[in-house]
Amino acid sequence: MPLENLERLVEKRLLSRHQPARRELENHLQVARQFLRAARLEGAPEIVRFSNLYDAAHAVALAGLKLAGFRAPDGEGNRQLTLGCVEHTLALRKGSAAALVEANRLRALMQYQGADIDVPESLLEALVAAVEDGIAEVSARLR
Repeated sequence: MPLENLERLVEKRLLSRHQPARRELENHLQVARQFLRAARLEGAPEIVRFSNLYDAAHAVALAGLKLAGFRAPDGEGNRQLTLGCVEHTLALRKGSAAALVEANRLRALMQYQGADIDVPESLLEALVAAVEDGIAEVSARLR
């Protein structure tokens, strides 16, 4: 995967280089699997499913970014940057990167603006696919 764009982000000090321990990556996968499982619980409200899928997607995106040798700094914008880099770090199906960006936008509206959001079923489905694909890829790369 081309990493030139990520190198430019390092030059701008938006990312830093990072060599993760295997256990660190395994922990991200474990978190992603647990949030995915929670999102699939029968009877879970849409907003709970969305929040769990968003957190699972972030964990997978973080694992992909770290596997590529980078990490976002702690603090404001971390999640947006991490999710925005996924198209450079993981080979997810078409539309997954856009779904992650949209999920981040909706989450920000909900959590920071107190907005009442409607999450389309299509976005939930896209998040499930992105998380499943990301878990499979990161797991395969760790073998």
